[in-house]
Amino acid sequence: MHIRPITAKDVEPAISVLQEQGWDNRQQFEFYFNHPSCHPFVAVVDGKVVGTAVGTRNGNVGWLGNIFVSLKFRRYGIGTALTSTLIEHLEKLGCRTLLLIATDLGRSIYERLRFTAVTCYHVFEGPALANLPRHPLLRPLTADDLPRVCELDRWVTGEDRSDLLRAFSDKGWVVTSENGSICGFYISTPWGRGPIVATDPDAGKTLLDLRRARDGGPDTVVKHAMTTENAVGRKYLARSGFKEINRLTRMIRGEPLHWHPAAIWGQFNFALG
Repeated sequence: MHIRPITAKDVEPAISVLQEQGWDNRQQFEFYFNHPSCHPFVAVVDGKVVGTAVGTRNGNVGWLGNIFVSLKFRRYGIGTALTSTLIEHLEKLGCRTLLLIATDLGRSIYERLRFTAVTCYHVFEGPALANLPRHPLLRPLTADDLPRVCELDRWVTGEDRSDLLRAFSDKGWVVTSENGSICGFYISTPWGRGPIVATDPDAGKTLLDLRRARDGGPDTVVKHAMTTENAVGRKYLARSGFKEINRLTRMIRGEPLHWHPAAIWGQFNFALG
């Protein structure tokens, strides 16, 4: 078994490994391959791609995600080897804090690699909206907003996600306060999710509804994840017809992170943060 950085010829076999397990988002994986903040790896056995893993560097914080192993090759230590490779790679890049989202299946692996649980993401499923929400201070994000958006994001997440935010900033929205300061933003991605950060609950609800409207009509089912600390957001989803369908563990290794999880209303995904 050999683990190495992904190459162009590996992309299709890697996507096949993901599709085998019900994950089918080509746009998302192609973004990993093309964006400099992302560092995808593959595990190869006898010339065949049998596993994938993606590391993302957000300043001195690194995310580990998309750690998948082909069903036929599980229980051979490949998942652990992929995870260890990402840890070593991200730490060499200067990441002092490492984060990941663990399923019940993978949690014991990560605990052996010195990750500890910090909170949960509650995964909900519910209806999209037919119409865009109305809010007097909701408007499209402009280039002039980006420095303030990045500053707000850094305060809330404890990470420097500015390169990722800039990559999709032409599809962003902000909510401002009466004095013009930005109290929340949502940035849409081609794969249908996107970060939502809001220090004001009303702004968070508006941006959440915006995401629901942009992801389809009233007959579309939307999945959305909310931190345990964001009780306001979880209650709002429940009142909006959403049901909790899963619960995932956020884990950390390395230096503690100074963040404000109650102000996180949405994520890029579970590999980017």
